[in-house]
Amino acid sequence: MLCFSPYTNDIKTLAMILNALNIRSTAALLPILLLLAACNGKQQQGKPVVTDTTGFVPVNLQTDTLQYLMEGENEDNHYGLFLTKTADTVAIVWDRPSGLQSSAMFYCEWEEKEITSGGDSEVKYKQAYMKSFKPLNIKPFVNHINPELRRLRYLFYSNGGLVGYFNDGTVVGCPRCDPYPGSVERMLQMQPMGTYVVLDDGSLLIDGSRKEYPEEKKEWNEWMIFNSDAEWENFMNDKDDLTSEQNQRHLMQFLNGYIKLCNQNKNLKETMNWVLASTDVTDGFKSAYQQFYRENPEPDFDPVLSAQDCPEKIELQSIGLRDYYFTFTISENKEDLLVTKVKRAGDIWLVDGCGVINIPEEKINR
Repeated sequence: MLCFSPYTNDIKTLAMILNALNIRSTAALLPILLLLAACNGKQQQGKPVVTDTTGFVPVNLQTDTLQYLMEGENEDNHYGLFLTKTADTVAIVWDRPSGLQSSAMFYCEWEEKEITSGGDSEVKYKQAYMKSFKPLNIKPFVNHINPELRRLRYLFYSNGGLVGYFNDGTVVGCPRCDPYPGSVERMLQMQPMGTYVVLDDGSLLIDGSRKEYPEEKKEWNEWMIFNSDAEWENFMNDKDDLTSEQNQRHLMQFLNGYIKLCNQNKNLKETMNWVLASTDVTDGFKSAYQQFYRENPEPDFDPVLSAQDCPEKIELQSIGLRDYYFTFTISENKEDLLVTKVKRAGDIWLVDGCGVINIPEEKINR
């Protein structure tokens, strides 16, 4: 039976074979091509794609455009970690090219196999092996990922802070953070400090070298597991949690709008009209605001900012989760403070006090 290698079957080689066989017509050529295709198929099936591994079962063959992130390893393999266009990650064993840079783009073909890991305890997991890859001169996906698409899958918290495991396969740490939606909102914007994959036994393989077990409960250390988008949404949309941007929205809208007016040197009438028309404050705040100016027609400071000068920016210093007071720094030396208070109105939180308006004297910092 005549066969030729599928790895040397260029046009010249094929022409030489056909000439030697004196093939002149299409009808005579067809059975030869079918025979060669059958030979190639058998040889390709027998060609090893990767180095031999312990007890694997082929699962599937996949192709896609991937963004390279970083290298990792576990006790069985060194691999590259790649990001897909849907913000998922895949760890693929491959021959890393020289001069590789993070965020490099490739068109990849890989095969997923089921691996039985060696060692003291036998673990089965799926591992991908690269069959081919082609560099692409296109923008990386990471430039287009919207933080709103990220979701927490696991959140580990202790007195040292938070570690979040996101649906894009990245791990993000937030030192000295508490397990509140506001902390997680900040983590959505943070750069990853590592990556992870979920193994068949439910454990998390971190950076390819260590494992965490989310189902475990440790003293002073707890896990939150989000098994669905609904659980994630319920956590992030807690109407009683003042750490979230959603529940701080009206407070920040009012403060930023008022500071903008202040820096524009608007007259008192324009400023008062703006405050009294605001939908970010309570009726109680508006009443207290009017009462202040009835008693102090020409104050020597701004009662809403509790300052003589307009701040260029404000920075949140603390949140009173029980008494609903927010404290901001309003100067570069961070010594001047602005105290505010919010009050829930239905599903939203409105400004109920700010500066010296509707704020108890013992809370005012001037």
